[in-house]
Amino acid sequence: MGAGAGILVDMYPPTSMQTAYEHKESRYLMGPLLSSPTCEQHLTSLMQDIFLVAQNSDDHQLQQYAAWAVSFLRNHLFFKEVCNFDNSINSDGGGSKSVSQSFADDSSVLKLSSWLMHLNSTETTVITVIRCLSQAPRLPALDWGTIIRRCMRYEAQVAELFPTESSLEKGTLREECVKFSLAHANKFDQLPSFLDELSDLSRFRTLELKLQSCLLDHLVDLIKVFSGSRLEKVFDDVRSYFSSVTSYQSLGTDERSLLRISCWKGFYQCLYEASLDSLEYISQIEKGMEVLFSLMPAMQLPAIEGGGQLRTVEEWSEAVRCFRKTRKSWLLDFLHVL
Repeated sequence: MGAGAGILVDMYPPTSMQTAYEHKESRYLMGPLLSSPTCEQHLTSLMQDIFLVAQNSDDHQLQQYAAWAVSFLRNHLFFKEVCNFDNSINSDGGGSKSVSQSFADDSSVLKLSSWLMHLNSTETTVITVIRCLSQAPRLPALDWGTIIRRCMRYEAQVAELFPTESSLEKGTLREECVKFSLAHANKFDQLPSFLDELSDLSRFRTLELKLQSCLLDHLVDLIKVFSGSRLEKVFDDVRSYFSSVTSYQSLGTDERSLLRISCWKGFYQCLYEASLDSLEYISQIEKGMEVLFSLMPAMQLPAIEGGGQLRTVEEWSEAVRCFRKTRKSWLLDFLHVL
């Protein structure tokens, strides 16, 4: 239909009177026909015919072609609406901390973002799209809080929609949603609210192991989202969780070890990026390290080959890495107490 295809069309002279210049300009059209008032009457009739063929036709191949044409047209108009919505949001900054620039109609980021608003595909495809958008430097100003929450719930629905898809590890899609939120939390107000809910101790206890491990492993990204008393609560909740009998202590040995390793990794990244002047911030991490160290398993020498012992070695390696990044004064006092 020439929507963005740059088709050269030869139009017959219109019946209404026009100046010679107007006649010359309207005779040849280069570009989208939908943008030309001259073609409006012809296109309206043509679109109605195509729509009727797509609904009912004895020629099934022709019916398929018509259905594709209607789909392309709808897709083209939908992206224009998204762009207009994006521009209107940019003008007043609603829900966005920084004004996003407008996107071209053929922008891959815009198309992928719009696609996420209407989920109807395999879990693998959704995961791939979210991973791509997590790496995008900027996003359209959409309601990302609602979009990500819908994706979080989609994992439970996709098994019924696509039962033949090869099974992925449970929680993979939800984990990618968390990583996406951490990557773009500083740009959209809805995402910090979403992360605030997940990281709250009462909600954190109910999350699956994969999500708990993800949040602990990315602790440095999580605390960048918060400040003040909320930041202090993050560390308090981490210490409370590992001291809890009803949540952490009720897990199996391997599960507890996995969470401790993730937390050690998270603490290390926090110490790696922390300024030595941030004494209050560093002291919170050191308090958490004290709790984790009290839960460390004993090393068995000589080492016994096996998954459990290898995980113990990994855990001690991550702990030692953290101790190397701490303040020497605190470490000396800590070792002296031991």
